[in-house]
Amino acid sequence: MPSFFQSKKQSKEAKRRFENLMTLAKNNPEKIFDLSNCELTVLPSVFAQCRVLLSNSLILHSNCLKSLKEGGKMVDLIRLRILDIHDNHLRSLPGDIGSLSNLQILNIENNHLTELPQSIGQLKKLQSFLARNNFLNCIPSTIQTMSSLRTLDISGTNQVYFLPKTLCYVRTLEVLVLSKPHCMEYPPAMIATEGLETIQKFLCKDCGVDYIPPSHGVLKILDQTDGPSTTNQTLSNDFAQSAIEQYQRNKESKLKQQLELEEKIAESHRKQAVISAQQRQERMKDQVKVIKQNVNLDKALKEQQEKRLKERQEMLQNLKQVEEEATSLVTRLLNLNEKAQHQEKLMETLERQRIQEEEYFKVTQEDMFALRKKETLAAMEKILEENRQHNLLFQKYMVEHSDDMQKAQHSMGRNDDKIIAQLEQQRSFQGTLVQQILAEENLQKEAFVALQLQQDAIQNRIIDQISQLEQELVKITIIEAQRKDIKSEFEQQTLSATRNELTDLLTKLLKQKYQREETIKERLVEMECQRQDDQIDFWLVQYQRLLDSKPERLIQKEQGLDTDVLTLLRKSGAADHIASFAKHKIATDNIGSLSDRDLLNIGVFEVGIRQNILREIETFITQRKIVDIPREENVSSISEMKPTPPMPVASSEVAPSAPSATSILEDRENECVICLDKSCDCIFLPCGHVCSCYTCATGVNSCPMCRSDITQKIRMFRS
Repeated sequence: MPSFFQSKKQSKEAKRRFENLMTLAKNNPEKIFDLSNCELTVLPSVFAQCRVLLSNSLILHSNCLKSLKEGGKMVDLIRLRILDIHDNHLRSLPGDIGSLSNLQILNIENNHLTELPQSIGQLKKLQSFLARNNFLNCIPSTIQTMSSLRTLDISGTNQVYFLPKTLCYVRTLEVLVLSKPHCMEYPPAMIATEGLETIQKFLCKDCGVDYIPPSHGVLKILDQTDGPSTTNQTLSNDFAQSAIEQYQRNKESKLKQQLELEEKIAESHRKQAVISAQQRQERMKDQVKVIKQNVNLDKALKEQQEKRLKERQEMLQNLKQVEEEATSLVTRLLNLNEKAQHQEKLMETLERQRIQEEEYFKVTQEDMFALRKKETLAAMEKILEENRQHNLLFQKYMVEHSDDMQKAQHSMGRNDDKIIAQLEQQRSFQGTLVQQILAEENLQKEAFVALQLQQDAIQNRIIDQISQLEQELVKITIIEAQRKDIKSEFEQQTLSATRNELTDLLTKLLKQKYQREETIKERLVEMECQRQDDQIDFWLVQYQRLLDSKPERLIQKEQGLDTDVLTLLRKSGAADHIASFAKHKIATDNIGSLSDRDLLNIGVFEVGIRQNILREIETFITQRKIVDIPREENVSSISEMKPTPPMPVASSEVAPSAPSATSILEDRENECVICLDKSCDCIFLPCGHVCSCYTCATGVNSCPMCRSDITQKIRMFRS
């Protein structure tokens, strides 16, 4: 029988049945109030109606009732002789149920009762008490006052292992049905399995009371009269005589049955004794096996717990490191954004000044062209005078050579066709040259745009920050996947909060990148509008001007830096501070003596970049030591054989001695969740997870890790 139930609504058929039964109860001459099979979850107020209709029996079985409190007062049911409430969901009986002084039959089978009220002992006329299939643990001691009880059924799912001693005072008890007589503790199982008579004798002996068979008590019940009560007036003498005769018949049949049962019980006891001995031996063996299994299980559990603790500690350390790195990166990016905004404002002011200077320069250039025109005009006048004199001399010469010219004309007439063909070839060649010039001009424009994007400091800064955020998101997704495998829910909110902050910063940086590209395109459009039609190599001039935009002194200083210092700064993400390192003349010889305060004095104000520089310096020094040790050992042997200079070893070719924390995290299970073949190179927004490759991500609309909708996909290009 299930201990839990689900409340349901009353169906239409149940409502119709309820209405019909209510009308029948009012017109029933047998005074039976029947409301069974109506799917009632709450009992209507029917107790008052039973009192008005003088009902002798109330039938409420096969419903879904949880309590009887809603029906009214129990005093109104004082005339009841039968109360049938089996097959319901009752958890307790009302405390004033003892007011049903004329009740003879009480059926509470198949409910959820855990205890009985003490007032149930006031039911002195109760003859049949049916309580099987409940959750009762004990019977109240007030049962001794139930002087008419003949049948007591507490079998089924009940767990009554202790009978009250006061049960011996119930002289009329004929039938006692227990749930598990072989598990009884009081009276013992050996007595409980022998039947009611042995149980009553045992209880009477324990209480010091003489045993009286139930037949003597039943005659008193059948012959008793209660005076002026309305219920006993309805019983007739004929009914009492027939009941006595039927009782005697039943008694004889029961005696026969008891004898047969006693023989069967004796045989069953013998068999049970043999079986119990065998079961004891098997139980002893099973207990030994169970003890060994428990010891092995305890050892295995301890080992697993220790492993789990170690894994959790490692996970917590990794989480703390990632969170610290994420928070430091967020603060560093915010500081960089603020500084970059200041730098952008300064750059805008410098560009405006440069544009103004170019305009001034254009005006002065026009003036220079005007001055050059005057000088050229004076020179042209001189040339014209010289040409006049030369023409006079030439005329004389032409007169002298007129005869020769006539002869030459005859020869030139033959070669006119060849000259015309050559002119046509020159014209076609000029057309191809014009097309090449136009194509070269478009190529020059594209080269200028590419150089503008490469040398744009704002664009490079945004791209570097986006790559750092992508790496942090990869680390966080790897740790989340590992934590799901271990089924650890520690610090879920902090990790998701950091990931959300990183995704917000990533979206902001992407917007800034698109805005910067649009501003560069707008500037190109403005330059195209300002360009004159007759200007030649306009984009080539702008390209050369952009190359020459950096000061020559700074270029010389940067070229003067060592290659090892440049590679170290680029690895640590401090390429923007190359100029300051060149200004302070830092080389490979004195880079090992740098400290955190020295970096501050140089101009490296970012905490994360300073830490990266110091870390790269340590690895560079260790690599240099590893390379120098075998070099010193081989110098002596090589110098004896042949004096050749040692070969230089690049610092980038030597592998570091210990892997960093980022390489350990990236080497872990960073494969695609969908194809399980390629590495993850696609970021899903707005959740920020990196758990799929770009080919598999094309057909995905929701994140495989958190099942959130995808609004944007970003592909990562790893170097």
